[in-house]
Amino acid sequence: MKSFSVVPRKMLPVMDKLSFIKPTWLSYSALILTIGAAGCYISGFSSPGMLLGAVFLLLVRLLLNILEEALVYHRGQLSMKEQMVIIVPDIFGDAVLMLGIGLSGFCRPIYVLLGLITIFMIEIAGILGKTIGVELQRQGPLGKKAGLILVLIFTLIQYFQPEAIFFGRRLMLLEWLLVVIFGIGQITVVNRLRGTFRQIFKLEWLNGEKYAEINAKILVVYDSQTGNTEKIAEEISHCLNSGVRKIEETVDLKVRDFDLVIIGSPNVNSAPSLKVRDFLKEHPDLRNYAVFITYGVPLWGWLSTRLCYSYFKKALKRKPLAVFSCKAYNPRFGLYRGRPNENDLLKGFLFGAEIAKLLKKCSKKAAKP
Repeated sequence: MKSFSVVPRKMLPVMDKLSFIKPTWLSYSALILTIGAAGCYISGFSSPGMLLGAVFLLLVRLLLNILEEALVYHRGQLSMKEQMVIIVPDIFGDAVLMLGIGLSGFCRPIYVLLGLITIFMIEIAGILGKTIGVELQRQGPLGKKAGLILVLIFTLIQYFQPEAIFFGRRLMLLEWLLVVIFGIGQITVVNRLRGTFRQIFKLEWLNGEKYAEINAKILVVYDSQTGNTEKIAEEISHCLNSGVRKIEETVDLKVRDFDLVIIGSPNVNSAPSLKVRDFLKEHPDLRNYAVFITYGVPLWGWLSTRLCYSYFKKALKRKPLAVFSCKAYNPRFGLYRGRPNENDLLKGFLFGAEIAKLLKKCSKKAAKP
């Protein structure tokens, strides 16, 4: 499993000093805190002030989980055994928390059952892939931290406003919490299963050497200002078993001789980077091309990426064979930290596979009389 740093550079010295702490210690400490929080919920129905005790314990657990994640990323790759040792307390802790809420009197049994079913579905969907040889899937949106934040918010509202009416139904706030967890949980299950199937496709592609079926000369070129675009470029190249070069390293290449050039660039003010623009001016006669763009600003970054595609179309006077865009860490504003992550790189790999299929279709059309 690749490691993607979510630790700010200024925090690295702190992580070095805390490197003696094992993530498993934090995971089991978080479990103990969760058991305590469950006890607070059970007592909270008769003594509402105990809900604040549960909030405090869960806040401490959240901080431990954040520190655990930072240490895991800082240490790098974990063995499957280490991953499971960390995950098992999380699963058990979440189940205990649901039971604590259920036994508190705030929730009717059916809602507790929904919460428990959701937890086990999410975790089983995440672990399922390991049984068939793919990486552990831990996609969201209902991840560990997001789930805890939801519980904290609804618990505080429960303390100040015990009941609420939504869609004509009057329920305790913690009952609404379990309804929300169930709904978001189903999306999470689907995302994790999709991640597993994508990993299976990648393994089959590489093990079956499907790239050998590509009857075309391909080059991946890119400009990368922070290393994010480079990661995607390497993943596409890995899929297609093709050459990969930085833009400035293409001077000695006869780019026109390649059947397909895949060009990668960061989104710079709604256009490709200056180096990529110069490359397009120098090579207006590419046989065929595809484009991938990385962006680091929410919403506008995604929208303006379409303007980047238009720039390529105008510069080369034809549409690209395929396009792909990906979120990437923006160090200036601290946005999208940790991106591109494993899932983003997997999508980059699948983009390469999509290009291979399109090339095969093009060659079949060309072969027809």
